[in-house]
Parts: sequence; structure tokens; C-alpha cells
Amino acid sequence: MKDGPVVQFAAFAHPAEAVGVEPDGTVHYSADAGETWTKMGRIDAQVMAIAAVKGADGRPWIWAATADGILVSTDGGSTFRPADAG
Repeated sequence: MKDGPVVQFAAFAHPAEAVGVEPDGTVHYSADAGETWTKMGRIDAQVMAIAAVKGADGRPWIWAATADGILVSTDGGSTFRPADAG
């Protein structure tokens, strides 16, 4: 990887699909095991851990444990909502 983001947390949604979160909450997605990254969105809370799986629609679903509770993204990290919001 050359000139990629410096992530504080990372998780693999699939063997080659990675999600990373920078210390400022910026979310990045890689479809090639971290060789290249795309900026997706931002988590506006202090992130303590993340987990990711490949959703039925092919996009990563991401859970972020934050100081304010669990957030979830079902659109590859573009947006996040409280996990208990339905």
C-alpha cells in the first residue's frame, strides 16, 4: 500500500474487502485488501472498535462501538445510525 490512510481500526468484510477508520472518524473502504482506499463517510463519535461483514447486497455492513453506543452502516460506511434504531 502506498500513501493510504492511517487507520486506527480495521476490519475485513470479506477476504479482500477491508474497512478502516481514522482517529478523526473518517471511514475508508478497500476492495483490494488495502492496496487502494476510498473515503466513504465519517463517524461523529469516539470509535473504540469496529466489525464488518459483507451484506446480502454486496456492500460491507459495519458496526462501530463508540462512547455513545453501537452504530451501524448498511451502505458501506457512507452513513451510520444507532444500531437499535431499526
